[in-house]
Amino acid sequence: MRALCIAIAIGCAVGGLAAAENGGATMKEGEQLALNEKDKQVIEDFSRMLGTQVAAQIKALDLDQEAVLAGIKDEDAAQPDRQKMQQLYQAHQQVMAKKAKIWKQGAGLPLATGKEFYESYKQQDDVTVTESGLAYEVLEPGPEDATRPDATDTVRVEYTGRRTTGEVFDASERHGQPIEFPLNGVIAGWTEGVQLMPVGSTYRFVIPGELAYGEYNPQSRNPTGTLIFDVELLDILDRQAGGATIDTGTQAGTAEPETAETAETAEGADAQAGPDQGDAE
Repeated sequence: MRALCIAIAIGCAVGGLAAAENGGATMKEGEQLALNEKDKQVIEDFSRMLGTQVAAQIKALDLDQEAVLAGIKDEDAAQPDRQKMQQLYQAHQQVMAKKAKIWKQGAGLPLATGKEFYESYKQQDDVTVTESGLAYEVLEPGPEDATRPDATDTVRVEYTGRRTTGEVFDASERHGQPIEFPLNGVIAGWTEGVQLMPVGSTYRFVIPGELAYGEYNPQSRNPTGTLIFDVELLDILDRQAGGATIDTGTQAGTAEPETAETAETAEGADAQAGPDQGDAE
């Protein structure tokens, strides 16, 4: 919710500054200003842009869209006091932790965390473990004759990154579009794993800390320890030119909130996340 508030606040601040600057630039003594059709269109377009940003945050934070809209429309509703807000926040954290466990059970993933999770996952049917220790399974095979990328290629992907508790720490969905990056500019588990994928396929990678951001370290700004990534390879871009590294880290304030339970067991920390190399602290 903090991210939602930040998005709205930024939008209002930018809009306010722009209005102030435009008013100061065009106002003349004795002149009566009025909005013209172009001005109204700008307001409509800006409002729609802000709405899409808010909608993305609602989806990323797994909120009830109808309830959010009801709260926006009910301008006269009394604001809950600080104690009530804290109680609601804590209750929401507990529900999110429960949903994470339900997701893992539905996906057939073990409920253990960290190294126990990794060791248990390796024993499952249809899971392959490479020489480096990368564990993966094919969720959607893609076309048999599709091209596979090289380490120097730039790829376009959709992905979701989870801790071994099931909590989502980053996803391309949160950025509003597929992510593009060079494979030689990401963590080792991604560089190796995505090269195994034909275009059009979806794989699940369980990446131990040594192939990601290092062993579990609660002080790190990266999600350390064993990580889970579901990756769909959409395309291989300019194979000759490559491309610049794109930071696919979690945007400030969009990480899923941790509960007291998951704060103790989560293999990671809220902050920069995603497949970019980062600093494994």
